[in-house]
Amino acid sequence: MAPAGPSSKSQVIGLNVLAEPQLLCLILSGGTIATAPLQADFAELGVQFEVVGEVESGILSAAWSPEEDLLLLVTGASEHIQMTPTFDILSEAPIHASTLGEAQQVNVGWGSKSTQFHGAAGKQAAQAASPHVVGQSPDDDGLPRISWRGDAQFFSISCVDEGKRIIRIYSRTAVLQNTSEPVPGLEHTLAWKPSGALIASTQRFGASSPGLGAGRDGRHDVVFFERNGLRHGEFMMREERGRYRVREMCWSAGSEVLALWIEREEGDVMQLWTVNNYHWYLKHTVHPPTPTERFTAIHWHPESSLRLTLTTINRILDRSFAWATVRSSEPAPNDTGTVAVIDGSTLLMTPFRRMNVPPPMCGYRLELGGAGGPPVDLAFDMEKDRLGVLRHGSVEVWDLQTTVGKGKVAEPVKVNDFSLEGSIDARQLVLSEQYVAVLGYDWQEERDAALKMPLDEDSKWERVDLPSSGAGRLVTPISGSGLLFQNARGNVLSIADSTSSVIGLSAKGTLYAVSPTTAVTLATNCNSFIVSTDFLIYTTSAHQAHFVPIDDLDLLLMETAPDLPEWEQRRVERGSRIVAVVPSNMALVLQMPRGNLETINPRPLVLRYVRVAIDRSDYRSAFLACRKHRIDLNVLAEHDPAMFKSDIPQFIEQVDDPDYINLFLSGIGQSSQSADRKNEICDAIRAELEQRDLKRYISSILTAHVVKSPSDIESGLKMLLRLRDENPEIVEEAIKYIIFLVDVDRLFNIALGMYDFGLVLMIAQYSQKDPREYLPFLKELSALEENYQRFRIDDHLKRHDKALGHLRLAGDEHWPKAKKYIESHSHLWSHALRLWQSDKAKETLLDMYGDYLMDNKEYADAAIAFVMSHKTEKALLAYEKDTAWREVFSLATQAGASKERLADIGTRMSDKLISKHRYTEGAQVLLEYAQKVEEAVSVLLMGNEYSEAIRISHLYSQPELIDAHIHPGALNAASNVLEDLEEMSEQLSKQLLRWDELQAKKRSDPAGFYNDDGDNPALHNVDVQSSASTVATNFTRFTVAPTALSGATGVSTSKSAKGRRKDARKRLSGKRGSVDEELYLVSSVAKLVARLNTVQGDVARLMPHLVVFSDEHRASAREVRDALEGFESVVGGAVERIWKVLEEGRRERDKQRDIVLLRRAGGKWEEEKLPEKPVVDAVRWRAAVLV
Repeated sequence: MAPAGPSSKSQVIGLNVLAEPQLLCLILSGGTIATAPLQADFAELGVQFEVVGEVESGILSAAWSPEEDLLLLVTGASEHIQMTPTFDILSEAPIHASTLGEAQQVNVGWGSKSTQFHGAAGKQAAQAASPHVVGQSPDDDGLPRISWRGDAQFFSISCVDEGKRIIRIYSRTAVLQNTSEPVPGLEHTLAWKPSGALIASTQRFGASSPGLGAGRDGRHDVVFFERNGLRHGEFMMREERGRYRVREMCWSAGSEVLALWIEREEGDVMQLWTVNNYHWYLKHTVHPPTPTERFTAIHWHPESSLRLTLTTINRILDRSFAWATVRSSEPAPNDTGTVAVIDGSTLLMTPFRRMNVPPPMCGYRLELGGAGGPPVDLAFDMEKDRLGVLRHGSVEVWDLQTTVGKGKVAEPVKVNDFSLEGSIDARQLVLSEQYVAVLGYDWQEERDAALKMPLDEDSKWERVDLPSSGAGRLVTPISGSGLLFQNARGNVLSIADSTSSVIGLSAKGTLYAVSPTTAVTLATNCNSFIVSTDFLIYTTSAHQAHFVPIDDLDLLLMETAPDLPEWEQRRVERGSRIVAVVPSNMALVLQMPRGNLETINPRPLVLRYVRVAIDRSDYRSAFLACRKHRIDLNVLAEHDPAMFKSDIPQFIEQVDDPDYINLFLSGIGQSSQSADRKNEICDAIRAELEQRDLKRYISSILTAHVVKSPSDIESGLKMLLRLRDENPEIVEEAIKYIIFLVDVDRLFNIALGMYDFGLVLMIAQYSQKDPREYLPFLKELSALEENYQRFRIDDHLKRHDKALGHLRLAGDEHWPKAKKYIESHSHLWSHALRLWQSDKAKETLLDMYGDYLMDNKEYADAAIAFVMSHKTEKALLAYEKDTAWREVFSLATQAGASKERLADIGTRMSDKLISKHRYTEGAQVLLEYAQKVEEAVSVLLMGNEYSEAIRISHLYSQPELIDAHIHPGALNAASNVLEDLEEMSEQLSKQLLRWDELQAKKRSDPAGFYNDDGDNPALHNVDVQSSASTVATNFTRFTVAPTALSGATGVSTSKSAKGRRKDARKRLSGKRGSVDEELYLVSSVAKLVARLNTVQGDVARLMPHLVVFSDEHRASAREVRDALEGFESVVGGAVERIWKVLEEGRRERDKQRDIVLLRRAGGKWEEEKLPEKPVVDAVRWRAAVLV
């Protein structure tokens, strides 16, 4: 509220709402201070104020502190008074102080005129007074002003003192700290920036009145002071000559915008100024609704930093502003990336496709002219290089004619100028290829209206009234077709036909994608975004730039959205915001918090540019873009393999440079494509290069050979041999190049393997190899016979197959060496058998091979080798060791073995079969080859084969064996079953008891159950973090989820196979009190059920015979039946109990997946799955006739 003179006793000096006491405080110029309680049901003009104090001398100015805990008054007696919220006086002092303040700096004059050398003029010149007089501006109303700093630790008072305006800075306790330096023409306006940096005021210049600043008459500057009272910069206002004055100024709550209230003869105006890169911009002006109205007060919202309230005699204007970047969005290749910055009636235009210059610098200036001040809004055409300018009362359309290549940046021409209806206060502009649309507020009808006009000379404005009152905005869909309107509640309505999607960012940083049927939240921490032809790009407060393909966005907005891959992102500098995107330059322009601009080339934009270039067969542009931006050159071949294969001649013609082709081939060689695909590309390019110019592209041809998979270095060396004969002048460079590509030792060995000593010497000559290392070896080789020479070479190169082949060709005199060579290289046996086909040599090799197999315990293969080499005894031994009894007896019979020897062999083979629990086969061998019936029956009883034992007894007419062996054996087997059941029952009882104890501990003390030592005082000083995963949940250990480290350390550990086996043994040991004990108990019960199934199988074979043998056997059968049924019942109940707990744990884990127990071992993801529930009654063993 503006101060008033002492003559107007009822002038309102301050009217404030005090939030904490819920009071309305009124301060009048006559000195009255009154309050009224705030009520929800205030009747019009029904507020009853209560006077709480009077100041006899009157009040000239008043200001509450930002926290509303202090009230500061300047009285008519030129005193400042500080009060509490209850209006108790804290301090009182005169505003015209005789001192400069406690913190005033001492100036000894260094650098001033009085300390400088003045030559012949002498000291008199230094002591001469300055002719400039410091006086008061004629626009000054003479009244004091008060302004608090944002943190309420200081306040300033501006008042007229001895004919000049002075600013004094006080501490919170009203102690004078500093006094400003004298400034000629300083005026009454005063505003302390909330952030605390500067105190703003205004200064008038000219010679029309004494005491003004030296400068153009009528000039006004906004000047700034530091807290110490010293000047700290200024900027000049842009008012034209004429009668005007600055009435008041105030800062927005966030210190971003400075509002200047200017009173002109023709009407008031509110100017909004911002600063960036040390330049002040006039961004916006606010005019009263009608020319006859004047502003009466201005005030920024204390919390919404860009919300401004203005009042006139009969209106309250509430304006909310938002930062917007005005940029072009033409599709490639005509995109210019132009950004327009408003600075008064000048637009600073920068096409980022051609340059990157931060404001206030620019590519060119677009002077709008006229007296309309800064434009209300700007809008680029989404299809053409045109700019729409919304001014007060008119719309202009400019054809910018921006030059993409060299030459003049732009030649803007105004192509349209439309007038608006007089009652419309326009606030937003939309420009498309077909029309221009304006959104504004109709003061007469008190509602929003949208005006639309086709870009035609004979057209008129089409009006659509909207269901809002100054709070909506026009929205352009992603495709640019149609027109939408968003009201204050966020609802989006269609003005012109549109089925497209829109992207929106809320004030709280939530980024939305909206279609006519679906709305999707893309991010909740977004601070800027931009839509290009192919991508939605947005940055977040986490300092990430995200790139969402437009095609994915359309799929995401479908009612049944499919699963989409994760979108690409990259780190950006803290606080970065998007300024523009230039697809043709693959560039994203970001503005940093300090104001500078940076251009980056994100991978998604580069890849999109490369793919488009490939689609139009512009391989050179695609290649250069990949090379410049470090993109894998393999994309040139992978984008469209069939097209690239057919375009290889065109690719080589465009790329042309051998170094570029070498780089591309190297990328192909290192790619993840299949070996066949790599080799196909390399061969096709090599063939084309050989056809074009062998001499020019020799390096590329050699590269094509080397990068194949596997490398075809030998073909490259053959090419060198060809060059040596046909083009000797380029051989030297070619050899040096292939030595650069391939390790010289490897190259030397490959050349040696080609058996061409000339090539070997040529390679060695151009390498760094010492001749003393290879010349003696080459001389030795050159003296040998050809085949033996090649044997030595292949053996040196460890090409053992080839070496053996050449040793075979060297002659029979090398047969002893060949045998030793084969024995020393065990992988050569099969190759050797193919090389030596003569009966004698092959038989010898087979015999040697059989001995080798016997040593390696491969008895079956050794027996075959011995049979083929006619070594019968060795073959019998091998078959016997392999327990292949049928082959043993077949071979022995074929060899004419006697019955005694067959019986002896049968006895040995039976023992081996019994040791391997092959009882039936062991009994068969005893019967057929040893004729031992009684021993065979005993063996069958060992295997519980009672039916077969009885059959054999009757077959060989020895029924006495049934009474002698089978009946006692059956009783003995039943007794063993009972003992096993008793042992298993005792084991199960102990395990169930421990299981119940563990479950009780888990419920009562989960941390202790999982060995959580987080509260152990003994571990408080331990800083070493274990590499093992700790338990992260109180639920069961058994999960079906993928596992991970429970501690997010960023470092994964990998255990050796030995360590994993050790951990497995620990888990299976079931140490009491360990974290793995529960797992051990579950595994033990599962194994017990498996053992029970084995017993059931034995009983199934035994039970029928117990029932029919005798009463004693039937009694034993009943005991077995009762014991087995009882144990099955107990085991079944235990399984149900245990697996019920496990199932409950799994269901709980499904509800809380984020706290599931995780484990990582051996560098691979493992899964601890729920053990399969065992089946207790898996085998049918009961005899129905047993009662």
